[in-house]
Amino acid sequence: MARQLVDLTKTVYEKNQYQKVIDTSFTQLVQPPALSPTASFLPSIDEFFSYYEELFFDIPKFGETNSHEYLIKTSEDYIGSTNVLNDEIQALIDEVTELRQENLDLQQRLIQLPAGIDLPKIDIPKIEVFTPEPPPPPVPIPPPSPPSVQTVDDAFLENLRGGRRAARIALSALEAKGIVYTGTRYR
Repeated sequence: MARQLVDLTKTVYEKNQYQKVIDTSFTQLVQPPALSPTASFLPSIDEFFSYYEELFFDIPKFGETNSHEYLIKTSEDYIGSTNVLNDEIQALIDEVTELRQENLDLQQRLIQLPAGIDLPKIDIPKIEVFTPEPPPPPVPIPPPSPPSVQTVDDAFLENLRGGRRAARIALSALEAKGIVYTGTRYR
């Protein structure tokens, strides 16, 4: 095999020039994924629950939307009502009540008094599952009214014993307690 000479040429660019000449993006190898306008704004499931835990106490308990009550209703609609569970609990409670009554009847037969005296029959009341209704939303408390201002006029100070000097001393003590002087004579 014959030897051939190959000429190699090398072009060198300065550091600030090569970015202007050479395209450094990977547009030829992989197409960037097309994002829908809303996809970039939706949190992941982990982020959603993290936000939910941060906002838990800020979310109102009751309301048609944007409340814990709304979340419960929409979740029940999605996964199915929890009333099935309450029905099962009620059926088990009824069965326990019947067994207690049967047990009591059997114990009374064993303890029957001589000469045919029977004990009075005792009925055990039926137990029902109590499902509390949510309390009504809290009634907003009106803002407190501004405190009333106490005032003192010249007539009050004139009734003090000790004259003008006593009135001025009393006036400074009253103003120190927040009482407003509306007169003009003792200024």
